[in-house]
Amino acid sequence: MLGLASICAGMVLCLYRLWRGPGLADRVLASDVFAFHVVALVILLSVYLRNLTFFDAALGVAIVGFASTVGFAQYIGARQRSAAADRPLQEEPHR
Repeated sequence: MLGLASICAGMVLCLYRLWRGPGLADRVLASDVFAFHVVALVILLSVYLRNLTFFDAALGVAIVGFASTVGFAQYIGARQRSAAADRPLQEEPHR
């Protein structure tokens, strides 16, 4: 029961970080941590019910969470590169 309570508390904190931000990277990391909390919850359910089928579901959730984090990281990197390319180059003053 303590494990379930701590996982649920962590999920609530992750949802708060998803909602409040402040930046996109914070929200991406919060969604990644939330996905791993879901994996932990599914594994805890599997142990409680003594059913190994849920381990496959936990593995699927972990893979989807990892893939989405990598995708968002690619998006953030591309967005930063395009923002850097749009900025004019600063010239050094002549001495």
